Amino acid sequence: MNEVIIHVGFPRTGTTYLQEQVFSKLNVCFIRSMFFTDWFGCRRKKTIISHESLSLHRYDSSAEEKFAVADALKRIFPDAKIIVGIRDAQSWLRSLYSQYIREGGTKTFDEFYKNFDKQHLDFDRYISHLRSLFDQVFVYRFEDFKRDKYRIIKEICDFIDEPVPVIDDIRYRPSLTERQIRAYRLINSLPFPNLVGRVIRYVINFVSHSQPQGEYVKERKKKSRMEEGADGCMV
Repeated sequence: MNEVIIHVGFPRTGTTYLQEQVFSKLNVCFIRSMFFTDWFGCRRKKTIISHESLSLHRYDSSAEEKFAVADALKRIFPDAKIIVGIRDAQSWLRSLYSQYIREGGTKTFDEFYKNFDKQHLDFDRYISHLRSLFDQVFVYRFEDFKRDKYRIIKEICDFIDEPVPVIDDIRYRPSLTERQIRAYRLINSLPFPNLVGRVIRYVINFVSHSQPQGEYVKERKKKSRMEEGADGCMV
């Protein structure tokens, strides 16, 4: 079997950015399907599997599920390298709630939090479990990624022994503002067909100077600092 790298999430820790701007641009088999269907026909020497559901399957899922998933990954890919992103617990919860609302949720934050398994917030326990299973585990903090994504990307690429690709300086799915959350909850609770609801959400995002769901927002810097050789990240 070729070399396998598994990016287990967590969701809302820059996972989409890494998938779109890093992993998909490397000369590897890149798999985003939970059923690994992207693997068929790929003959490259290295495989990267990246899916947030490996660490958080559903918002109301038991925290123990991710430990069972980690055990299963060990049985299937015993020599895999693991990449995991973590984040300040309160910031992570708020961001998860924002994503839940984007996906059609109607609960208040308190209702959402009530049904959320608080053991998910014990990142240290999960990381310790991963390190007990796998020899090589790379952990990054979202706060560091947000502060200097180019340094973190360089460290990830060094960890998996791949050159750093040229990336675009963009943001994917920024968290909703409080105003947007209130509007989304109202829309989500109404019996609109999906298409009508999407149009209304687009208008809300446009008025709030944000792109609609599923698209990205370009940051002020149009050229990637990496393209300019910032921080010595280019390989």
